Amino acid sequence: NSHRPRALSAPFWLGGPTMASDYTPAAEGIPQYFLPMLDDRDRNLKYHAAITAAIRQFKAEQRRPPRVLDVGVGTGMLSAICLEAGCASVTGL
Repeated sequence: NSHRPRALSAPFWLGGPTMASDYTPAAEGIPQYFLPMLDDRDRNLKYHAAITAAIRQFKAEQRRPPRVLDVGVGTGMLSAICLEAGCASVTGL
């Protein structure tokens, strides 16, 4: 049973379509809390606001965009938010 990612009109963390409604994870290996956590718009919007504010402040103080190190990158959502907010690059480990 294969699942292909669907095209989203807006990132799900910014209020686009949710993932949980049409995504079935593998039977093993994904904790039960994981998809609802990713689908938590309030949480994700707060991450987005905080990251955007931090990058904006860094750019104002340092007069250059930051380079970000995402340790424990996971899904890449926070890395994507950093890039969207204007950082120069993201290195994920």
